[in-house]
Amino acid sequence: MRHQWLQMIIYLLKKSDIYDNNVPIIRSSSSLRRTPLRRSIDSFNNLLEVHKQTIDKIAFEISRLHCECSSIQQLDWGDFERGDEMIQLGLSQYMIVPVTCAKEKKNYTAWLKLRQQRTSLSQINEIRDIDYTKTTLHRNCLHVCHSIEQKYSSPNQDGIPTSIQIDYVYISPQAPKMSLAKYTSITLEKHTKYPEMYEREAAMILLQVIKSIEHYYRNDVIISSVDSDNVFILKTSDPSITLSPRREPNKCPAVALAVLPGLGNNFENSEDGPITNVCYQLAFLLLELLHSPYHDELRDAIDMSMLLSTLPDLTIKSTYTRYLQYVITFLLGSESHRFKTFEELKLILGVILFGPTEISDHTEEEAVVLINKWHNRRCVDMVTHILKEAPLIMLYASGTTSHEIENLKAVDQEIILECEFLSEVTPADIFRISKTLNR
Repeated sequence: MRHQWLQMIIYLLKKSDIYDNNVPIIRSSSSLRRTPLRRSIDSFNNLLEVHKQTIDKIAFEISRLHCECSSIQQLDWGDFERGDEMIQLGLSQYMIVPVTCAKEKKNYTAWLKLRQQRTSLSQINEIRDIDYTKTTLHRNCLHVCHSIEQKYSSPNQDGIPTSIQIDYVYISPQAPKMSLAKYTSITLEKHTKYPEMYEREAAMILLQVIKSIEHYYRNDVIISSVDSDNVFILKTSDPSITLSPRREPNKCPAVALAVLPGLGNNFENSEDGPITNVCYQLAFLLLELLHSPYHDELRDAIDMSMLLSTLPDLTIKSTYTRYLQYVITFLLGSESHRFKTFEELKLILGVILFGPTEISDHTEEEAVVLINKWHNRRCVDMVTHILKEAPLIMLYASGTTSHEIENLKAVDQEIILECEFLSEVTPADIFRISKTLNR
């Protein structure tokens, strides 16, 4: 594995013109004193560029969700073998069962849409017109690689009563572990004992949800509902509900927003209104994650300006509390949010989680220079850390072919989130957000 990583470094070094056949290479037999100083500076700059390219590759290629959807899209429900147990998520409109593709011997999750009332023809046509394969292809979206319309009472599988009426079966390569509502309910003790760790985790969960919403909107899916019942913790991650006696490091939960018929969406056609509504719901979601005693009452709120003036501030529990209070105020403080709000939220949360501190003590000109130096050093530190702690990522980074979704199971979401932040952010953005947050 380390051999392949070294091969990748050599490949990138050659690509970045450190090895120029037209320039004689000065070799040193015993000392670096023979290396010209001017060439050592050039080599350092090129090596720094290699580290940045590695970060970009992780952010834009490794982090992408890859799924060989076409290989199963011609299959029928009878081509899947059901597992022994159902996945209990507490959903009234869906049964979730693990299945195995008999042809490929790969594991999937089947979401069985229960027929609770007669579906109108217009609704059926609307569902048929949705390209789930494209619109859900993101690691923070519940990806549907195949949908099967059921024309009989129930899928012919053992353990499913024949009286159950099924409309559709949605096949997903991701396996949900629990809803975010359940996760929040069992992490109160963790929040109390380890507030710094938990509130950082809450910020990363919200960031993943925002990334999923942004992906849906970019693919013309206008969602109308985001709450803790249609956001799911995935089995690809192993979040620590409470720290073990060995005090193992906390791993950021991987989450996915499910947008299926009757679950978090109605696929509206207009962008006017839904974005603002979703932003309010994101504020409520964050308050719920932070175990606010008011989150139940907030769902019935109508006048957001009045709510914002009467809603008590969060109780300070960690260094993140004040910043997350700003996020809530930002979400509830506008009567007209637009798509750019999601981009701004990603920046704000990225700076809170991964950005440098003590920026507000400097002028903009000084700060930009220091941020550039910080960014360079952080890229080097990240690649060093990844090579030591998660060499699996480097194995994928050294290849050019697509990989399957299972390959990212061991990758910590925090690593991917920070690589994306380092690849997308500019020094000017960091300075602007840091001044706003008074960091």
